[in-house]
Amino acid sequence: MLNIEKKTRLDSRTVVDRAVAHFGPDGLDLEVVEKGDCCARFRGGGGFVLVQTEDLKRGTKRTKVVIQGREHEFQIREFLKTLR
Repeated sequence: MLNIEKKTRLDSRTVVDRAVAHFGPDGLDLEVVEKGDCCARFRGGGGFVLVQTEDLKRGTKRTKVVIQGREHEFQIREFLKTLR
């Protein structure tokens, strides 16, 4: 199991939308179990991916992204590389 975090300049909604594109039906083809403004949860392929975001101090344009997953560690690391 992988539990990893990264800070990005993208807002929460953009991170979640990118996660759905990366892990969802048009990407890794995992089932989107839950999607909100600050999180998305996926399952399939014998594992899961949970993406959670937290906007840091207002005005800093920084977002903390926390991802947990099992069986999709490589794809999670590849997704994190796309967040600047």
